[in-house]
Amino acid sequence: MEQRMALHGPACARLGNAPDTEPWRYCVVERSSRAELDEQSGYHMGWRHGIR
Repeated sequence: MEQRMALHGPACARLGNAPDTEPWRYCVVERSSRAELDEQSGYHMGWRHGIR
């Protein structure tokens, strides 16, 4: 969780969520979950590697 907060916490704060509040924590979990799903599904793999 520390890694998730370090990675997604600043973005959630820029979106207007005060750090260490429930909305900020929800944002961190939501963004990290979305990133994990994108990575697992390979959704962006073609774009990242120039495959079309």
